Amino acid sequence: MAAASGSGGAARLILDTVLIANSIAILDDTTLSARSTYFFANDAMSGGGALYVEGTATIVESAMTSNEAYGGCGAVLSRDGSVDMTGVQIRDNVAGNGDSDGGVLAEGGTASVVNATLHGNDAGQVGSAIAVLGAGAAQIDSATITGNSAAGFAGGGVFFGGSGAASDLPRSIVAGNGAAQGADVALMGGTLGGADNLFGVAALIDGRSGHDVPAGMAQVLADDGIALAAVFDAINPLTGGGLAAAGGAFGDTVALAAAFDNPAIDANAAFGGGVRWA
Repeated sequence: MAAASGSGGAARLILDTVLIANSIAILDDTTLSARSTYFFANDAMSGGGALYVEGTATIVESAMTSNEAYGGCGAVLSRDGSVDMTGVQIRDNVAGNGDSDGGVLAEGGTASVVNATLHGNDAGQVGSAIAVLGAGAAQIDSATITGNSAAGFAGGGVFFGGSGAASDLPRSIVAGNGAAQGADVALMGGTLGGADNLFGVAALIDGRSGHDVPAGMAQVLADDGIALAAVFDAINPLTGGGLAAAGGAFGDTVALAAAFDNPAIDANAAFGGGVRWA
């Protein structure tokens, strides 16, 4: 793992249109800015398979694919740091050794994921696409989260298990993920806000802790008898989620079905005009 540290003075690392084939650690007060960058097939014994952040990282129009951490998070781990990602593809990452989260993990730190596609990620325990633990928090906006798997416990798509941090989930599709329970969204700690979402199945709530999701936060496909095939253009037979097809600048995209009554289409009158896209 390559490390960048700002000890003794702030440091800044800038990446533009490059392939990263060695995982990076952003430590202390170091700042990373990455655009059009491909984090591919990196691995780490702990931390994040592609990126470990204790400082600040901003990632724009980039992809993280086929990365693995044997103890930690397959792609990005924000531990007491700040990660801001916009227009990213996070796919086919693995948290090995039965650990949490194959995609993005905010453990004490914060993560912002906007206009992103997360699919095919695998976690041994919780939150195969995105997980929030400890004092961490996540802001997830306009994301498509499908075909991810957390076989060990809960939250195949997104897992919120923080100790009180407030997270936000608006305008996103979280459907077609898999877990022992709470296949798409699990709220087991912290607080969660957001609206205009589409969930495949109802969120798993830890009632013993008094947690809840806001009324009207999401339309639930299973509750309305709507099949995933009515939402996604094609279904991946291996993951059960939306099928990724070539077409994105940094990898595959998950296309929506073109049907006029698709509940994920922008300005769907039946759902109050919520804006969602894949």
